[in-house]
Amino acid sequence: MPLVDGHLATKMIRLLEKTAADPTKLRPRIPIVAVSASLMEENRFEYIECGFDAWILKPVDLWRLDFILRGIKDRDLRQQVQYTLGSWEQGGWFLS
Repeated sequence: MPLVDGHLATKMIRLLEKTAADPTKLRPRIPIVAVSASLMEENRFEYIECGFDAWILKPVDLWRLDFILRGIKDRDLRQQVQYTLGSWEQGGWFLS
């Protein structure tokens, strides 16, 4: 992205969610999926801290991406692709 990278954009979205939300209205958290060839498992806590909900590595397996994205609405699917140590290359959700 020309002006900000994914980390900064995610932080900006999370800040906006906290500061611009009308306290009388409940809005769900915007799901953010990191897509990159350079995401590394040892940095997973940084990605979580930044505000990413899920990730998938490039080259993207479209079937797997579809499965991850369906987890936005289906909590059971989200738990099926939740992060487990050693399965980094598959992508998935950090938290259910």
